[in-house]
Amino acid sequence: MVPNASRADAPDAGASASRAQASTNGCDVIERRQEATADHRAACFPSAAALPYTQCLTGARGGAWGLLVHECTTPEAIAFGFEQRVQYHVVYAIDGDATESEPRRWATVTGATVFDFDGDGENELLVTGESSTCTMSSDFCSGPRIPTAEVWTRKERRLVPYAPSELLPPKEAARTPIALGPAGARDMTRPQLVGIEDVDHDGRPDLLTPLHYELSNTDGDITGWMTIGPSFVARSLPDGSFSLTDDGARRATKARCARTPPVEGARSHELLASAVCERLLGKPVDAVLRAWAQRCKTLVARAKQHEVQASEGDEDDVAVGGVCFDWGEVRGGLTGRATKPPRPPPGVRRMLSETKPL
Repeated sequence: MVPNASRADAPDAGASASRAQASTNGCDVIERRQEATADHRAACFPSAAALPYTQCLTGARGGAWGLLVHECTTPEAIAFGFEQRVQYHVVYAIDGDATESEPRRWATVTGATVFDFDGDGENELLVTGESSTCTMSSDFCSGPRIPTAEVWTRKERRLVPYAPSELLPPKEAARTPIALGPAGARDMTRPQLVGIEDVDHDGRPDLLTPLHYELSNTDGDITGWMTIGPSFVARSLPDGSFSLTDDGARRATKARCARTPPVEGARSHELLASAVCERLLGKPVDAVLRAWAQRCKTLVARAKQHEVQASEGDEDDVAVGGVCFDWGEVRGGLTGRATKPPRPPPGVRRMLSETKPL
């Protein structure tokens, strides 16, 4: 769990005290903007799911953070077959003025809290949620979700990501960015975050990132899917930086890998993470590749059976094409129409060969 450094004021506080503090910490501005989006929230979320969009999270210097719903998929649209998505803004307010981020589009937001990473007296905003694994679809899409996280700070009256893009990966990780798929399919210039968690229990939230380990593919029709690698732990340090390479980070990453399903039992969206973890824990490349190929035979056979039954299969079936075929070998959204036998996509051997045991 990420420690909550601050929470919104209690609603039953004295009226005069509430107004005084709201004027100081910017919550009055955020609450007005959240009230203006109340109709969007009511149309899209049950009360519990709307909680992140009703919070005002304060900092020691008087600034305040909040989230604003811009648009989202209604429950009626989800029932009709549209993918659940929410578009929201991050907002920071101080001294009666507010700054908003560009719209963010996730499948869902699950939580928001604050923490002062660099000790400057002003909190950063930590947002966690889930994103779709679909990369080329507009609204109709089915597939597993992946965890997503962001850390925001304010610099020169602009809201920018706090987590540095120059995080240095362990030397045991692949030396080149891993994004297997068509050129330009995804911007891989900075590692994404998939979680925020106090891994070492020192009171500081640590970051989880798959680095550049990613596979992407298409169903040969209009949709693309991606799957990501394991979560490398970036430990939060007292100076406000993060480390992927110190002993504590390495131990934490190995411990997480030890809990990852083996390749032989992985679901399609877990296969990449399982393979990379087995390499980080010392399994030879050829042994991992053989297990991957064998697992693909099982996953594809199951997906084909679902197609025979005139079913679209479950969320795991639709992602099989991304981990068991080369780009473009799957046709018309059906794995059973693949033009070649299933096996690890080209480039996986290089990726695993460049990944060394921790």
